[in-house]
Amino acid sequence: MSSYDECKLREDLKLRKKILSLGIGRSIVGPTGPRGEQGPRGEQGPREESATSSTESIFFSSYDEGSEIGKLLLADSWILPNPSEYFIPIDEYEVEVQPGVYEMSFSGLINGVDETHGAEFYLANENNSAIKDLHFKLESGNGKQMPFSKHIEFRFEDVTNLHVEMNITGEENSSNIKILDVVSLLKKIKE
Repeated sequence: MSSYDECKLREDLKLRKKILSLGIGRSIVGPTGPRGEQGPRGEQGPREESATSSTESIFFSSYDEGSEIGKLLLADSWILPNPSEYFIPIDEYEVEVQPGVYEMSFSGLINGVDETHGAEFYLANENNSAIKDLHFKLESGNGKQMPFSKHIEFRFEDVTNLHVEMNITGEENSSNIKILDVVSLLKKIKE
């Protein structure tokens, strides 16, 4: 700080002290007076409708690690509300889904791919057909591992049984393929 700035600052502080000593810039507050009587209670306002959710039911599941061709085992599943008219567990592999519009998220990891082995996993119906774009594949020779994730909206026209299907290309017995961290989240959307 220069000497000029320091002098200017000291002058400003002196001026501030003079102004405050004259009572300018100070709030003068007197003592608090007695408390008055409370007025009558008002009428209750109209009741508003609570916000409605666009989601009627939710099904969340993680799946056990897979290293063989076939269905992946449901590991940890949640259905809200439980029971739900939209999601009905069939067995340790499948859940029945009622007709309607659903928001679906599906993800997982393919690991252990080499020059002679590849893998795929997908959300499948009872005919083992993949549901829309929820089909992930890592061909042999295209890297050792890859995470996959997809989010879609889909309309089921009929009652559908869903499961996660896994396939291995190349000889299964000599494969080090693993399907890991598979998770699905299905939300029944209000129509």
